[in-house]
Amino acid sequence: MSWLVENVENTGPLGGGSVGLVTKPAPAKARGGDNVTSRNWTDQELRILNAVRICFSKWGISKTTVEDVARQAGMSRATLYRIFPEGRDSIIESAIELETGKFFNSLCAILEKATTLRELLATGLAGAWELLENDEILAFLLAHEPEVVLRNLAFDRLEELIAICREILAPYLSRWLDKFEADRLAEWAARVVVSYAIARPDWSSNATDTAQRLVGSIFAPHFQVIGYDIDEVQVRCG
Repeated sequence: MSWLVENVENTGPLGGGSVGLVTKPAPAKARGGDNVTSRNWTDQELRILNAVRICFSKWGISKTTVEDVARQAGMSRATLYRIFPEGRDSIIESAIELETGKFFNSLCAILEKATTLRELLATGLAGAWELLENDEILAFLLAHEPEVVLRNLAFDRLEELIAICREILAPYLSRWLDKFEADRLAEWAARVVVSYAIARPDWSSNATDTAQRLVGSIFAPHFQVIGYDIDEVQVRCG
């Protein structure tokens, strides 16, 4: 979810100013490599950041105060500021970093299991949609503060998001494709995921069926155009 709300301009009770996703995200997770987010959080940091998630899912960003977070975390405002001395920007930025890492680590675990290119695309699309569909914060924001999400999906900000997704997804696609095609397909898949995440369709069938249909109707024809059968592309490396 949180990668859809980077660079939030927050003018609510938490104060003014800009809150952004870490501008230099952790390197894309190589197959079998480290987690996307390798930062080690302390128990107290996690306690606060989990409180932020609960508050955002209840009241959204604009109505959540530092006092709300401290109360939910079961600590004083002074203690909270001792742990995050830079204040609310640092708290929200860290919460975004943590949630972004959770999302991509969960998605990478799904991609890691794929044994064919078709399976990678279908399970990756379905997995991403299901992770987003089940995210309480994204659901709340789209229902009550859609501008928080939508204003970050236009022009340069959208391209920054797509670049992050491409960096993380391309290494998995490169098992079957050269770098050019892997980068291009990763970007294409990322745009499909974002489009569906924002539209939040009322699935007439489950996400897996929808993803399989899209792979068959959109991605497979692309490979035919460039001279490949999506089901016959061989693994390039282990």
